[in-house]
Amino acid sequence: LAAGLGGGWAVPAHADVYCGEECAKINITHMASLGINERSPVFSVNTHVQYRGWIGAKGTTGESLRLEAIRVKQEGALNLCLRPYVSNIGWMATQCTNGRGNTITVGTTGRSLAIEALEMRLTEGSCKAVGGRVVLHANAHLAGIGWTPYQFVGCGQTLTLGTTGQRRRMEAFDAAIGI
Repeated sequence: LAAGLGGGWAVPAHADVYCGEECAKINITHMASLGINERSPVFSVNTHVQYRGWIGAKGTTGESLRLEAIRVKQEGALNLCLRPYVSNIGWMATQCTNGRGNTITVGTTGRSLAIEALEMRLTEGSCKAVGGRVVLHANAHLAGIGWTPYQFVGCGQTLTLGTTGQRRRMEAFDAAIGI
């Protein structure tokens, strides 16, 4: 059972991405056992992309555009933490959603700097609140490489996408939450 972060990449056929241009909803499907309706969004995601600004997807592919910032709004019970590695800066501070309705933004805007890597983590406490056995899986589309293999981690564990020290821009990412 999985739910994608919207945007149409590797989202199970039964997952409904339904918010169009203004955001890419993350939906959880068939999680009634956790008390979550299958149409309940978990997070809303927007990305800031080179030449485009804020878009309602998780980046672009086939256009060689850098991913510059990511904005996530928590809609459900799970808390998500993100930490970007940005060109010419390095690792930036970790930011966590920490509660329904809270929004975080990581990366930079207006500085023409690429996100090269991204750490993602679901907080252990929020996973316990929804039954515990939640898995985060994600991959990234990198300049000169394309889509990387999916990685899987449990609650409280950190998943790292992208590269550091290679000056290789992240162009898009995909993530899902499963049980």
